[in-house]
Amino acid sequence: QTMRYPGLAALYLATAFYMLSVTGVGVWTIPYLSRSFGLDIATIGLIMGVGAIFGVIGQIGIGFLFDWANRFGPKGPLMVVVAGTIIHAIGILIVLFSTNITVVVVALFFSGATTSIQAGPTNAAISRIAPAATMGTAFALYAVISNVVGAGLGPLVVGALSDVLGGGAESLRTAMIAIALVQLVAVFAYFRAANH
Repeated sequence: QTMRYPGLAALYLATAFYMLSVTGVGVWTIPYLSRSFGLDIATIGLIMGVGAIFGVIGQIGIGFLFDWANRFGPKGPLMVVVAGTIIHAIGILIVLFSTNITVVVVALFFSGATTSIQAGPTNAAISRIAPAATMGTAFALYAVISNVVGAGLGPLVVGALSDVLGGGAESLRTAMIAIALVQLVAVFAYFRAANH
């Protein structure tokens, strides 16, 4: 019954592809930095730690941006998600295509600031679209899709694709690029959800 609402179906599709991509790339970022740039674990840990700080700052800033976007109605915050997802995807692709470690680190910080951009607006949109009688099912489906389908399969898909391509540093990079591009599907799905 919940899936009869087009806006919800689009949100679930967007969530699946976004989480598949973000988690798939995120889990393999540390091995990628190690294999491609020869960085030691301590250096990578420092980079990821500073990136986490940017993530917190980004989430706070995005919260204010969402509040501002609410003046345009329910569509506003989801359009912010569309823009943020595009920025995140560009940042990740710069990380994966650049051979300059400074550029890679800066791009990681920018992408880290938008990693969880979809969570708040998606939950808010579900609460606005789903009727009260199916609200529990709607949020349960979101949790399953986000954690099981998205986060659960993302790292597995990247690892399996990397193995198929040869298992080296270059094959891992190729696999991560492929899964990063999946975010473009999420962009279109979020845009469709915003229009509902």
